Amino acid sequence: MFRGDCDYKIKDDVIEVTSIAGADYFVDPFTSVVKTGCAFVYEELEGDFILTARVSLEKSNIYDGAALMCIQDDRHWIKACLEQGNWGFASVCTVVTNTYSDDANGVTVDKNEIWLRLARTGDTFSVHYSYDGKEFFMARLARVPMNSKLKVGFEAQSPNGKANTCYFRDYSLVYHGFEDPRMAN
Repeated sequence: MFRGDCDYKIKDDVIEVTSIAGADYFVDPFTSVVKTGCAFVYEELEGDFILTARVSLEKSNIYDGAALMCIQDDRHWIKACLEQGNWGFASVCTVVTNTYSDDANGVTVDKNEIWLRLARTGDTFSVHYSYDGKEFFMARLARVPMNSKLKVGFEAQSPNGKANTCYFRDYSLVYHGFEDPRMAN
């Protein structure tokens, strides 16, 4: 059962999460400033998982985003995000935080939605995206040793702006990883 300390609702199999103005999950690799406290709706679970959702957001500010996320603590997490970039378009963005955050922009998203998949297989985490919910492509593969127990769920961010609303549709959470984390089909 999902829970969160933020403004969210579940209606007709859609999770709607409202971001907190100015909030993000990011450990700046230059300054070491830790930002946490985004709107996060999650389930605590142990072991491997595959979280999938069709993700959309009301884009209004740079770096507004709707993400699938797993988090151990303030210095260890991974997120797969549909994010409004500073170039005027949204893209699939992945952030791996292992003491410090990195930031990787991927494919451009023409529409206001995309399918995302975040999975754990042991200490290997994979991020995949899909335009149709059927054929998924790898965006990221990373090995990050984390505790067996993590918070896994849906994050809404708006680090530079006012609150926005993110939508997570057709979501599923299964309690096993992939035989081959590179392949998500």
